[in-house]
Amino acid sequence: MATTVRVQDGDQRCPPRCAVRRRRGRPPRGPGSLWDVDLIAERRATLDRARALGGRGPYVLQAAIAVLHAAEHPDWPQLAMLYGELARVTRSSVVDLNRAAAIGEAGDARAAYDRALELVHSDAERRFLEQRLAEL
Repeated sequence: MATTVRVQDGDQRCPPRCAVRRRRGRPPRGPGSLWDVDLIAERRATLDRARALGGRGPYVLQAAIAVLHAAEHPDWPQLAMLYGELARVTRSSVVDLNRAAAIGEAGDARAAYDRALELVHSDAERRFLEQRLAEL
């Protein structure tokens, strides 16, 4: 019951944002949209300063990834590269999987499936991925 109340309270404070989460696709940008373009520009400037100072730690990499994902047309090859760097820093299998997805979005589906196959531990997942790879 407490969890439900918190979710409902959260929905009451941010109904437009929560509604956007339920829709598929990207919400519109620009004046009148739910995106605060000025705040996004400010955060991008902060990220640029961090990078100029040589920042390559996990938080800077995550921020760079978030900026690219927020773009109207994400730069998938750049995202794959950043996910690769983040994977080396964090040694996270989730980040590795995100990198595989970015590789696929960049147009190299075969490489994405090959990488995903290296990450799976379940026989069912492996069979599914192998079947999808064979269909390419």
